[in-house]
Amino acid sequence: MRWLTLCLLFIVCGVTACGGDDEPAATPTSAQEPTATEGSADVTAEPTVTTAATATDATEAPPTATPEPPEPSPTDEPGVEFAVIEIAGTHPGDFATVEIEAAPGTECSIAYRTPSDTASAAEGLEPRTAGSDGRIRWEWLIGQSTRPGNGEIVIDCDGTMQTFPIEILEDQSAATPNTSNPGDARITQIEAAVAGDWELVYASLHPEHQAYVEPELFSSCWADAATADITVDVTSVDELAVEVPRIGMQDTAAVTVHYTIGAIELDVTSHLIEVDGTWRWLLPEAALAAYESGNCPSDDTTF
Repeated sequence: MRWLTLCLLFIVCGVTACGGDDEPAATPTSAQEPTATEGSADVTAEPTVTTAATATDATEAPPTATPEPPEPSPTDEPGVEFAVIEIAGTHPGDFATVEIEAAPGTECSIAYRTPSDTASAAEGLEPRTAGSDGRIRWEWLIGQSTRPGNGEIVIDCDGTMQTFPIEILEDQSAATPNTSNPGDARITQIEAAVAGDWELVYASLHPEHQAYVEPELFSSCWADAATADITVDVTSVDELAVEVPRIGMQDTAAVTVHYTIGAIELDVTSHLIEVDGTWRWLLPEAALAAYESGNCPSDDTTF
């Protein structure tokens, strides 16, 4: 039954990018060769000399007769320089900030890709124009379910494009609030699952296992799970070293929880690992493989 699967989420899921026209003039056909007729030689020779001089002038025209190529205008340049003043990543649920400086009037755009390599269309990432001080600043909200890690921003200012990393930090606000007690942390995780708060459940998953699970897929796999009337109590917490899938041998807190689901009662032991002061649950290899391939794990998956 799906409600039972929900209640046993951590049993089921795990630990638990041109020529010119100046060519030389030919000898004019109107020029007459000197004749032997007496008295006409001087008259005939004069235009011949004049014609030859004209031809010489044409053939020896200075290079300046050829037009020089125009100087490139500022709009012909490949781009403009800009300087990055600040790139500030943040936690999911908070605002990231990027600030640059360029020549006043420069138009710049920005693109952001999440650590999961998906393009963001968040409000605040619109193209902007540098003011009189040359500054441009972008601020946008990092989605609550964004996976921690390094994202990427691409800034383009009038054709000059540069790429920079931006770090998305772990969502401390969504992590299990009971950081000192693994038993309390486990109860909080189970109660979040029963309430359908899959963002909180995902946030409390071990970060090395989160790397294999898209938060959207995780939530969709359990979106239709029905809630059930259950009671949970921690019966024991023990220190135990276990081989954790894709992490290796780890010291864990083995938390045994007693479930009462209607007339059904059972005890389930799950292993939690402390990470930066918060207790994180784990997934079994079968569930990791399923999520990694883009599928939901089967209901009979166990750790």
